[in-house]
Amino acid sequence: MGDAERESRRKRLQSIMQTRKLERQDVADLLGVSIHTVHAWLKPETSKGSNVVPTWSIELLRYKLLFGALPDELDVDPKQ
Repeated sequence: MGDAERESRRKRLQSIMQTRKLERQDVADLLGVSIHTVHAWLKPETSKGSNVVPTWSIELLRYKLLFGALPDELDVDPKQ
């Protein structure tokens, strides 16, 4: 992956967060990742401990924000 793609993903995540007024903990909770993971995603590439924002994370975040998460009573139990 090139530097441009890496930076594009980071900026996309930042844009979603800014537009929806999401804190880092909100993103972590929505995606089921640690706050430390979100911190690493948002660090500039040149910073120690930075990680690439995975494509799945942006897609899942957008989906959850668009459609909302299912309330617990609507969750499907795979055993039923």
